[in-house]
Amino acid sequence: MRNVSPGGMCIASRTLQPSTGEMLRVSLPGQADLQAQVRWVGKGEFGVLLTGGSGLDLDRIQSSNRQRNAGFAAALERLLGVRPQEPRPSAV
Repeated sequence: MRNVSPGGMCIASRTLQPSTGEMLRVSLPGQADLQAQVRWVGKGEFGVLLTGGSGLDLDRIQSSNRQRNAGFAAALERLLGVRPQEPRPSAV
């Protein structure tokens, strides 16, 4: 997944190459399955618009990504003295 928003996302895939307009089911850990319509297709990636439902829980996805990447972030800091940028608070 790339460029995730509450209403859609870009999905990179080496094997799945859907057609524009095709309906898909998107399953993500810790989230209800979502229906999505393919809006564009490029080389090795495609964009979907989420239809129905309440969209994605972006806070949960960000938290999961931080946990999954914690080891990598620690290695960067230890080896290179580089600390990954902290997420900015959402402007409301």
